[in-house]
Amino acid sequence: MANTLKPMPVNTKYFGARASEYDDTRKHNSVAIEDDLAIAAFLALLPPSSIIADVPCGTGRAVAAVLAAGHRYRGADISEDMLAECRQKLPYGADATLTQADARKLPWADGECDHLLSIKFLKWLPTDEIVLEVLMEYRRVCQGKALVNVKLARERADYSLRELKDRCSKIIDRLKFGFSVRSMPFKTFETQCKRAGWTIVSATENTASHGIVHNLILD
Repeated sequence: MANTLKPMPVNTKYFGARASEYDDTRKHNSVAIEDDLAIAAFLALLPPSSIIADVPCGTGRAVAAVLAAGHRYRGADISEDMLAECRQKLPYGADATLTQADARKLPWADGECDHLLSIKFLKWLPTDEIVLEVLMEYRRVCQGKALVNVKLARERADYSLRELKDRCSKIIDRLKFGFSVRSMPFKTFETQCKRAGWTIVSATENTASHGIVHNLILD
């Protein structure tokens, strides 16, 4: 297994100015707001003082929610610039740590984390094989449940304005980076989960995304 992911948006897009401006771009994003509600609902299901892994943690969108719910926070991200933004959100004395790491080679021992969050990440992985590697690593470090955020493909001929915008953004990213986010058929993702030792126990549509984004709880 390589120590770093091959060049693609997931490890080329979120550095420098992009990291410092990231929170502002998400502040009034309806999809991001609804995802945050899903994170809070997931955390509320878990026993107090659980160790929550956040991969990738980005600028720390989940930090406040994890700590407010009485849990312990463990964040990992491949971008040191994103981690620098995240560090500013860690309250003094909080049980929270951050580590620069590849999602396929996380810094924690087997089963060290109780539960796991992975938001807006799996969509950037360009192949089913890499998705499987990441899901297997999640299963290795996490002994309990995981909340993962994915884009699920739908077979349809008509598209909403939101879906058309999403398709345009994919074209732009492909031209700029050589890769773009991708959607996976539910059955394909379910198969990858099973191979990695996960079972999908619930799937909730992010209604603001008009069916593009789903939040899945794995166990």
